[in-house]
Amino acid sequence: MVTNENIGRLIKILGNKLTTSLTAYGKKWDLTSMQMSIIDFIANHSEEVILQRDLEREFNIKRSTATVLVQRMAAKGLIIHDKSLTGDKRQKQIMLTVKAKRLSSNISRYLESADKKLLTGFSEKQVEIIILFLKQNIEGEE
Repeated sequence: MVTNENIGRLIKILGNKLTTSLTAYGKKWDLTSMQMSIIDFIANHSEEVILQRDLEREFNIKRSTATVLVQRMAAKGLIIHDKSLTGDKRQKQIMLTVKAKRLSSNISRYLESADKKLLTGFSEKQVEIIILFLKQNIEGEE
C-alpha cells in the first residue's frame, strides 16, 4: 500500500461532509440531501419511466427505505407515484411534480458546483481515475 491513510475512513468523512452541505442547502425548501438527490436523478432521466426499484438501484438503498422516501416525498408534493402509469399493478411510476421540477434546476446547479469544488486542482486524467476508482468500489460492494 502506498499510504498509511485509511481510504475508507476518508471516503466516509467526505461522504458525511457532502451530506451535511447538501442538507444545509436543502433546508430552505425543507428537503433532505436524499430527497434532493432523488429529484436530481428523476429530472436527469425525465425521458425514462422511473420506478421505485430504479431508486433502490441508483442509491443502493433497501426497498423499505425507498418506500418511506417515496411516501414522504409524495406527502410533500414533490413526486407522484402511480400504478396506473406503468400498466403493471405491482410497479409505480415516479414522476416529479411541478413544485419539484421548479426546484430541480437549483439542485442541479448546486450539485454541479459541489462537484467542481471537489475536483478543483485535479487534471482530467486524475478525474477519470477518481471516477474509475469510485465506480469499481461501488459496483464491487455487493
